[in-house]
Amino acid sequence: MGFPRLFADPLCCELPHRHDLMRCYGPLRRAILAEGKRPIIRDRTEAKQLAKLLQGMEEASAKHISCGGHVTGILVGRFDIRGWTGGLLRGPATKFMLPSELTGTLGGSTAEVPIRLACAPNTLLIQLGELQDSQTQNRVMIMDVKGACAKGVLHYRQVSFKPSGKLNMACTGVHHFQQLEDGSGENDSVDVLCALFVRDGDTNDWKPTLLHALQLDESQQSPILSC
Repeated sequence: MGFPRLFADPLCCELPHRHDLMRCYGPLRRAILAEGKRPIIRDRTEAKQLAKLLQGMEEASAKHISCGGHVTGILVGRFDIRGWTGGLLRGPATKFMLPSELTGTLGGSTAEVPIRLACAPNTLLIQLGELQDSQTQNRVMIMDVKGACAKGVLHYRQVSFKPSGKLNMACTGVHHFQQLEDGSGENDSVDVLCALFVRDGDTNDWKPTLLHALQLDESQQSPILSC
């Protein structure tokens, strides 16, 4: 009753799935949740996967601060992800109200930040914020983007991006959504519960490595292109 957006499926409260739901509860209270009234967790699979993601991100956040980082944020929300056919990203944005310390680091003029995700072959496209002046385009932020769903896979780590509102392309990681690969139209989309771990950082000294067989990353730098 105190967290009406937490879940949609009553089966999440039944044993043994209740344990996964309660593992999400504390981290979600500490996370930055997307604006709106849509339920965060829709089924038991999402609860189990999200609990694991949030636990790992909170541990990574504590480690980042202990190693000299200045700011972190864990964002959780549902994204309308579509296949990218060129041009601007289509579909509604998922909006977050960011705390002042994170807004200041991103260089934005408003606390409300819209984020869009789209999939292209071997590439995840990210648009964060609105177009800003050139002074903010020198700031480099790092983001992990991970999905919690039974419909597919979304896993990108250490994506470097500039919060200028331009289109960023992350090419190191993996995603797979059959719905977007079966000849779907440009208006087709998949609803994905995502957790985003954002922090300050500079990846100039990172060396790219890739486990090609699994298309999973291991302490690598994700290339960034601004379109």
